Amino acid sequence: MTGTDVFSGWIEERQLLNAANRWVFEAFSYIHKELPFPLKGSHYDNGMEFINEPLLKWCLERHTEPTRSRPYHKNDNCYAEQKNFDAVRKTVGYFRFDTHAEYAALAEVYQFLCPLYNYWYPSFKLLSREKQTDGRYKKVYEKNPKTPCERLLESPDISQECKTELRRRGRGNWHRHTVRDKRGIYGVRRRRES
Repeated sequence: MTGTDVFSGWIEERQLLNAANRWVFEAFSYIHKELPFPLKGSHYDNGMEFINEPLLKWCLERHTEPTRSRPYHKNDNCYAEQKNFDAVRKTVGYFRFDTHAEYAALAEVYQFLCPLYNYWYPSFKLLSREKQTDGRYKKVYEKNPKTPCERLLESPDISQECKTELRRRGRGNWHRHTVRDKRGIYGVRRRRES
């Protein structure tokens, strides 16, 4: 399951045993608990694992606005789908992870992958999309790429407590963490392929 913050590009990945409501609800709760900033809204795919009474009740209890994709449009959430390809598919491929050992390996990959993307991999943010006279669109991106963490730290809308937590999580010998993260991801991948 991919959780993506639209403003910053922050991602949280969680493995699911299957698409049962129980596992989705558990992963969603875990993502909410682990975010270093408040969750204001949730936009879901149209699958039955997301559109259900317990998840709706959970969102309303936490003052999180639930929205959903257009009816009968699969993969309609461009932010989650882009990160799903860029982070998940490029790292773990299109394998189906069915066993508990594979589930544990995927959890280990995500433990390294999320900090790598959130603190180290900068990306360009789309600022505007303008329709030209010939019918094509011109996309305008920010001039300098930033990591999701940098965007959150620069935002006036993020509280000082959240910024302190972001700095605390990113503190330490970052070079070693990055090397460890990459070695961890590729080590799990090699174990999966053998």
